[in-house]
Amino acid sequence: MLLFADYTVTASLSALDAFHYFGLGHQTHAKVDEHDYSDHIRLKEDAAAEKEPLLSMRSPGLWAIVSLVIIGALT
Repeated sequence: MLLFADYTVTASLSALDAFHYFGLGHQTHAKVDEHDYSDHIRLKEDAAAEKEPLLSMRSPGLWAIVSLVIIGALT
């Protein structure tokens, strides 16, 4: 049962990450301040960026779900 759960989670995260790689959705990049010599990593805040709703055509979550359903139907 745990192996099946691991397979499901790995497939869904891999599909989601693949669609982020294709440029869908908003991506926040980490920025390290050069004057700060400690290990603090700050995320650059973008006021104009908003999260895409799941049912939007630019949503990587929607495309991940669609691709996993198609792959599941083909197997």
